[in-house]
Amino acid sequence: MKKIAVIMLVSIMAFTGSVYAESAKSDNKTMSQEEKTDKVVNDFFNNIEKTLEDSTKKVADEIKSLNK
Repeated sequence: MKKIAVIMLVSIMAFTGSVYAESAKSDNKTMSQEEKTDKVVNDFFNNIEKTLEDSTKKVADEIKSLNK
């Protein structure tokens, strides 16, 4: 359970950092505020989904290793 909490905390902190970081590949002057917001929201949900999948796989692996 501690591992899952740490993973989620790291994900949230990474998301927070990505919100304030400037993307080198995109020209922020030409992006509208709506596009920036959409990108941030999509990245946030993708990060949460990836974290949940990873943590679920880790828990499943730990359960499998207990059965051996």
